[in-house]
Amino acid sequence: ARSEMSGDSGYDVGEVIFDSVSRINHSCEPNLDFDLAWSPEAGSVVIRIVAARALEAGEEVNIAYLPRAVRERLPGAERRKQLREHWLFDCGCQRCVAERAEEAA
Repeated sequence: ARSEMSGDSGYDVGEVIFDSVSRINHSCEPNLDFDLAWSPEAGSVVIRIVAARALEAGEEVNIAYLPRAVRERLPGAERRKQLREHWLFDCGCQRCVAERAEEAA
């Protein structure tokens, strides 16, 4: 049976680029959710993006690059390591900033 997580790091295997979506920044506590699905009508993979909560005017929108199950089970340092290794950046979202302050205290 297929589990909620697949692939070595809990990511589905494969890659796709969505031009507009690729411009959305990451947050470990995103305000947008997204899912990918095959569309027989379009004959391709499509992405659906929805607000995860009410958004304020002018608020930056963001998605999580890591799957929810991975974000929930990994400690902050390991989550940031995954982001650095797979997406080549150091996460500076509010959650990571708060976790770093706690780790330093």
